[in-house]
Amino acid sequence: MPASHLSAAVAPAADDRNINSSVPDSGRCHERTAEHLIRLHGSQSSSYFALQPDCRHFLSPGLGLVPYVPVKVLGQRVNVVPTRPLAGAQSMGRLLQAFEQSVPGPSLYVGVDQSLLGPLGELGYDATVMGTEFSVDLTRFSLRGKAMKQLRHARNLDRRCRIEVREQCGDEVNWHKVAGISERWRLGKAVKERELGLLTRPPVFADEWGVRKFYAYVEGELAGYVFFDPWYRHHE
Repeated sequence: MPASHLSAAVAPAADDRNINSSVPDSGRCHERTAEHLIRLHGSQSSSYFALQPDCRHFLSPGLGLVPYVPVKVLGQRVNVVPTRPLAGAQSMGRLLQAFEQSVPGPSLYVGVDQSLLGPLGELGYDATVMGTEFSVDLTRFSLRGKAMKQLRHARNLDRRCRIEVREQCGDEVNWHKVAGISERWRLGKAVKERELGLLTRPPVFADEWGVRKFYAYVEGELAGYVFFDPWYRHHE
């Protein structure tokens, strides 16, 4: 099971950065452009975060796209980049430099992988390991062994509860019931009043480009759902 360490890179002091505050803030690029760049460079499980409604896009033609969300931290604007910028390895350094020089405010990069450490280090950033992202080869994956006990239990639920799982399009689903499941689940969490965003992606109760959506039914009644965002390697 291959794994890669993901880090957060913290911006250097403002005095050390060459910020061109006369450049206007970026907005959002055309959705088709973002989708094309995700197909080319969206190799992280969080790459689809670039399409979140709150994300702004710094697009540099020929280099790539930096998705970011301006947030207030102690009264100061900070640009949170929630996933790896959508660019090739050869263009990443120039794209980051253009972003840093064009968008006002310090930045915080999240989900930094090995390919980003070098370019960010050259800009004066320090990185802290946050966690690990695993890649599972489904052709060799097995549920054998003690460590897989809970997964085997989940797999066998359908034998006891008559669970039926369907992949469905939006016009085949009652979205009010789907949203109700999400709301009831959220009541047991620390943040109850809203869906979390930015570093996770809130559910969208409608059809979305590239997203596969599965629904579980018990005796014909909707009981749960799971959505899978796409990520790409070599256009696939």
